Amino acid sequence: MTISVSQKQGRVPVTIIGLDGRLDGMNYQQLIDKGHELYKSGVRDLLLDLTDLTYISSAGMVAFHNLALLMRGEQPPSPDQGWSAYRKMGRSGFASGGAGTLQVVQSPARGGEHSGHGRIQHHLQNFQRPG
Repeated sequence: MTISVSQKQGRVPVTIIGLDGRLDGMNYQQLIDKGHELYKSGVRDLLLDLTDLTYISSAGMVAFHNLALLMRGEQPPSPDQGWSAYRKMGRSGFASGGAGTLQVVQSPARGGEHSGHGRIQHHLQNFQRPG
């Protein structure tokens, strides 16, 4: 998996993490580490661009959950907790409350739009912090 990071201005400044390839148990910690690095640098609003993501495992979902909690200013569970970290996802939501937000742009349907850039622009224009 390749991770790219860019900055865009929407209603608020937004950091975009683009994922290319497979997100699974072999590399999900890289995404978590990148999220922590960005958070420490002051990032609080994050958009995940999954346009070029070809596969995601349950470990990838744990990474998404970890980033969502982090952007809300909460202490994410350790990925070493395995399934218990994954099960907490249903109880905590993705982008509600807190100081920051996490939004996701998924890949367009096959045969449709050739790139996710239009969808990203839509999200940037409508990106706002909860509350």
